[in-house]
Amino acid sequence: MKVDLVVSKLCDPAKFYLFLSFIGVVLYTINFIEKQPMYTLCGLGGQVLLMVIYTYILNWVCSMKHGVAVSWVLVFLPFIILSMMLLVVIQTMPKVEEEDTVEGYGGGKSMNYGSTY
Repeated sequence: MKVDLVVSKLCDPAKFYLFLSFIGVVLYTINFIEKQPMYTLCGLGGQVLLMVIYTYILNWVCSMKHGVAVSWVLVFLPFIILSMMLLVVIQTMPKVEEEDTVEGYGGGKSMNYGSTY
């Protein structure tokens, strides 16, 4: 098959990215079919276009000197950046202690307001 021939010519980082992107496209398609409001046909086309272009770029980078190492970095760069952003958000969140409760909320404890009968 022609697709097998094209995929077999890709370098390992490009194949790995193509595999991950294909999973993303399948999940996007499932959500699109289930009529989720934020998933559109244009968005699906953009996912497929981005997958093809980025796979081509990764394969092109692989052909350069030290290109395979650079391609692996480019594949994992979004995950690294997302992980760093998540750590920053977690670190900047205020710490919540046991004594801190929302006004009017007993934190699951029974409140005794006293009886005026």
